[in-house]
Amino acid sequence: MKVLTIQQPWASAIVAGIKLIENRSWPTHHTGGLVIHAARTTWPHSITQSLMNGQLSGLMPFENLPRGAIIGIVDMVDCQEYSYRLSGNIFASGPWCWIFRNPKRFVKPFHVRGAQGLWTLPEGLLSQMEYERKKP
Repeated sequence: MKVLTIQQPWASAIVAGIKLIENRSWPTHHTGGLVIHAARTTWPHSITQSLMNGQLSGLMPFENLPRGAIIGIVDMVDCQEYSYRLSGNIFASGPWCWIFRNPKRFVKPFHVRGAQGLWTLPEGLLSQMEYERKKP
């Protein structure tokens, strides 16, 4: 299973279903399941605080967001070069927009070292994780 490491608060916003487009400087041909890993590093605190009070207000406090851990999984459904079709999405800026669906958060973050680019989850690790149940 492929994994993408993303800085907080973006990683948590993706698995919460708030942000379903990730911007990268490079395209991918990967589709299907993609595990989301929250990097140990974060966006600058001042920028993050203003985002958390607006677009990302549904997340837990910034200080409590997991870091250095696998936190969920999404379906990678498409990768598109940024265009006018995506301009209505506040999270799309490109140059390449990775489009996700069906985010699922794991009950407990699983601490593991991340990597750059798409990397492979060690065999058998995903079967140890439990998804949060959707609330009715």
